[in-house]
Amino acid sequence: MTAAIEDGSLPVRRLESYHKLIRENRRIVAKTDARVRSEMLKEWKRMGREGRTAMELKRGGRGR
Repeated sequence: MTAAIEDGSLPVRRLESYHKLIRENRRIVAKTDARVRSEMLKEWKRMGREGRTAMELKRGGRGR
């Protein structure tokens, strides 16, 4: 996909729109599918941990 963006055959805005649709679809499926909901929760928790660790390191902490 990056090659298509670089050569101009795929507008960046269109790719962003596609990614947004994918996220929206996952949220809709997660409302009825416990497995998908669980996977999304694990991903959110992982991203939260990474964000907290990055902020601790940025502020001079030693991380976990």
